[in-house]
Amino acid sequence: MFKNLISVMARRGIPSDDLARILGIHRNTLLKKIKGESEFTLTEADVIHAIFNEYDYKYLFTREQEKILA
Repeated sequence: MFKNLISVMARRGIPSDDLARILGIHRNTLLKKIKGESEFTLTEADVIHAIFNEYDYKYLFTREQEKILA
């Protein structure tokens, strides 16, 4: 799960419906990607990073379990 991405979306007031629309994917698909059930494409990651460009890729796309292992 990408908790940092969820947190940043909440801070900026961007609901998953809006981000999914920007990415051109269904909301359920976005939620599966945020949960880690499927992968973001590089293009999707680039778009997300462009929206939240004050954060680096590693912060936005660090999975919850990676923090525990690191």
